[in-house]
Amino acid sequence: MENESKIRLLSLCKLLYERSVEAHPLSTTQIIEILKNEYSISAHRTTISKDVDVLKEFGVNVGKIESTQNKYFIERRLFETSELKLLIDAVESSKFITDSKSKELVNKLTLMTSSEKAGEIKRNLLAEDRIRPENESIYGIVDAINEAINNGKKISFQYFQYSVNKKKKLKNKG
Repeated sequence: MENESKIRLLSLCKLLYERSVEAHPLSTTQIIEILKNEYSISAHRTTISKDVDVLKEFGVNVGKIESTQNKYFIERRLFETSELKLLIDAVESSKFITDSKSKELVNKLTLMTSSEKAGEIKRNLLAEDRIRPENESIYGIVDAINEAINNGKKISFQYFQYSVNKKKKLKNKG
């Protein structure tokens, strides 16, 4: 019984983050139906109200529209929609992030908003002709450089260019 209430509470929190926005709040009845049909969790309207109070006490910004059928939504999220759009634009237009990593990061960023807003924030910039690396190891290299800088260590590197035969050739004595 105790685990059931914990699972219900976490499911309610997930549900509110994924499906509610102020413009389209979820009614108590909708929440009960979704919990029953998609999570196999039974709940009563008073239970939902109490669970929302617990979420608020925990620090989740749940808004409530009081009426005969109370409606709930997430008031403030970690990122505003405009901030997510900015981050997605930065990721999609970056020259050093591979296509696959770019898509992965954009998908993760869209999880930071409701499913309704997720489609809206994907702008699909026309950056198809952009030259992007194919080597995923660049992220490890950037981390190593950053760690060296943070620890006050010296780093060294060599310049090279490709020859006509597509072989690496040191440039300016390396």
